[in-house]
Amino acid sequence: MATLTTTGKRTLIESVIAEHNEKLLPVVNVLSQVIELFRDAQWIMCNNRTSHKVARVATEPSGTYVDYNEGIDPVTGTKDVVEEPTCMLEALSQIDARLLKHSVDGNAERMAEDQIILNRLGKDVAYGFFYETRNSGNNKGKVIDGLGNRVGYKTLADAYVYDNAKGETPSATANKMSLWLIGWGDKKVQMLYPRNDAPGGQSPDGVEGLGIKMTPYPEDWVYDANNKPYRGYRTLLQMHYGIVIFDPRYIRRQVNISATGNVATGDYTWDEEVLMDAIGDLPDLEGAAIYVPRKLRTQIWKRAKNLTSPVEIVDDQVFGKRIATFMGIPVRLVDQLLATESKVT
Repeated sequence: MATLTTTGKRTLIESVIAEHNEKLLPVVNVLSQVIELFRDAQWIMCNNRTSHKVARVATEPSGTYVDYNEGIDPVTGTKDVVEEPTCMLEALSQIDARLLKHSVDGNAERMAEDQIILNRLGKDVAYGFFYETRNSGNNKGKVIDGLGNRVGYKTLADAYVYDNAKGETPSATANKMSLWLIGWGDKKVQMLYPRNDAPGGQSPDGVEGLGIKMTPYPEDWVYDANNKPYRGYRTLLQMHYGIVIFDPRYIRRQVNISATGNVATGDYTWDEEVLMDAIGDLPDLEGAAIYVPRKLRTQIWKRAKNLTSPVEIVDDQVFGKRIATFMGIPVRLVDQLLATESKVT
């Protein structure tokens, strides 16, 4: 039976284990099970406070063949300097002190309540990773640019977008899905957390590290929806994060995959040959993972019954679950990926 192996790079869980952050470990363990994107993503600290500057090679100079007693002109390459921001996603939990007083384990109940809210923040991070727009909307200037709103991944004319319809005209029905192929790793694609928020930075009063922070406050007066006071507990939950794309070639998007297939009306279900093209264009496959919405995962699962298909169901060594792989690359479920996208043109 085939099993998955992990790379030597540090994911969320690996970073926490390496820094012996016992408080944060159970938190990120649950997050990584709820949000499969976090299983593969590798995290680094910003090199410029709350943002990260990276220089991408724009042009590479060519050398010159020479003969004896012949000189050469000096050459230089050019680089594009990109600064990737982080954003702050926060929530405040509140629970009645009387409920905890009558609980079998008040601390455990409070922690469970906080974890539910943190899981919700994790889902918002996953949505923002693909869909948020930094320069417009209600959260203008507060969020990062999601992958789907970045140059290179938005239209069929972009270098890293692959058309599932293979040049045919997809229907105008908003039942389209995207598959994302990402190669995680150093000098590839990584997640960011603010400077001086290392995974070992434990708070004496709460949980802290990798841009994740849970700060519990002692019993105090809190207020209901009608501004009436009662005794309760509050916890501030924070997730500060960003994305840095060192090399845009390590992200590929397969678009115009219909959630319901009907070729006659221009609705095309997943075409595995298109994904093969995308995989073939990756510079290398180390750290690669595939991210899909739920309906697309079902389409991929159904291909596994075909013995000649590159889809295989295997054991995930880290979490002990059965997952699909495509040509050995894990297929991850991201429920925040929509099955109601408009067609990409």
